[in-house]
Amino acid sequence: LAKRKLFLSSYARMIQATWRGFHQRKSLEEIHEKATEIQSRWRAYYARSSFLYYTGAVQIQRTWRCYHARQKFLNYRKITAAATSIQTAWRSFFAYYSFAFTIHCVTIVQK
Repeated sequence: LAKRKLFLSSYARMIQATWRGFHQRKSLEEIHEKATEIQSRWRAYYARSSFLYYTGAVQIQRTWRCYHARQKFLNYRKITAAATSIQTAWRSFFAYYSFAFTIHCVTIVQK
């Protein structure tokens, strides 16, 4: 009888150990799944916030580059307008001087 009781208690301990092991593994599996879900959600949140930050930075860079290009173009137009004005004045002066010189030469020849 004692042998049988010892035999049954060893089986009971083995069943209990198996159950506790199964239950522990199941619990660890659930914890692992929940941790994976938290990590996945964190990575998604971080990716979205990084993307929004990056697109905001791109917008700022685009605006700045556009402003800078517009300023360069306006400066170029000022310089070009000044050069054109100088060229016009020079050509006008040179044409007048050439005309006056020609008139002077013609009057000398006609005298």
